[in-house]
Amino acid sequence: MEYLFKACVVLGAIFFVIECTRLEAISRSRDRELKEWGDTVNRQLGTKKMSGGSWDYLYWKGPDELVSSTESLQKMADRLTELDYAHDAASETQELVLIIKQFRNRAGAMRRRLSNVWQAVEWLDSGDWEEGAVKDRLTHYREN
Repeated sequence: MEYLFKACVVLGAIFFVIECTRLEAISRSRDRELKEWGDTVNRQLGTKKMSGGSWDYLYWKGPDELVSSTESLQKMADRLTELDYAHDAASETQELVLIIKQFRNRAGAMRRRLSNVWQAVEWLDSGDWEEGAVKDRLTHYREN
């Protein structure tokens, strides 16, 4: 049963990464189209580009960058909550913050459990240890 749970956790993490990658590709494509449109409008109107960055270009960050931007995401969720007409976007932003925090906690716990095994395999593959050390580490891993 424990292995089934671990498999579900791993599959969940994999699906999370796949979905984030898919959404990032869609977002970047959309952002390129918007930038091209904006550049065209600016050329036609003869105007300068607008400055930005008050939210550290949160809209442009990919999944890897978002994982390290939970403080900014939380502030954005709070700001969206202040806008009477943006509660749905605030809720989804808050959900993203919670997903990232969950991922960090689960990934950290899994890393702690697996780090000795990973080290043993790394040292085996670099010629520093023999297979017996990996087996010993795996026994310890499976007992905990």
